Amino acid sequence: MIVFTYRSSNADPDARWKETTVLEEFFDTQDDARSAVLEIRTEITAAALADWSPFHIERVELAPISGRQFLTLINKGVRPFVRSCEVVETID
Repeated sequence: MIVFTYRSSNADPDARWKETTVLEEFFDTQDDARSAVLEIRTEITAAALADWSPFHIERVELAPISGRQFLTLINKGVRPFVRSCEVVETID
């Protein structure tokens, strides 16, 4: 299964998928992920809450999840199922 997500370019790439308490947002398409990032950028810049830093959009390949593996997903998050992850776009 292929999904898309995003992360701040300031985030530590070595820590990716290791933190199980951080909720990820996943999308069916790169366009949907891009739209979410652009919305975040608009909110941050309009509210002047913080300086904008670029976000990476990532293409994530997940192993199939079935049967009792669903419990692993609930308890440990998506990390055990990530086969590959690559940055496909950066939103400045």
